[in-house]
Amino acid sequence: MLFFNVSLVHTGREVREASCVDIDALGALEVRENGVSITPTAPKPRQVLALLALHADQVVPVSVLVEELWGDKPPRSARTTSE
Repeated sequence: MLFFNVSLVHTGREVREASCVDIDALGALEVRENGVSITPTAPKPRQVLALLALHADQVVPVSVLVEELWGDKPPRSARTTSE
């Protein structure tokens, strides 16, 4: 399980205080903020979140995201969509 704190910012002002986000990326993906499930249900956001969680504190190139989402046959819009 990965644990980290985040502070959400919107248009230059903080919209909520820092909160604890737990990401369980081994087995079924599960994301909780302050104990409340916020796990995305759509497949592609789940894939991206799991990939980023497994590469915490690392830069993940767009090419890696594209390959994860579409394999070896990405649509023409893949790079723009994933940025």
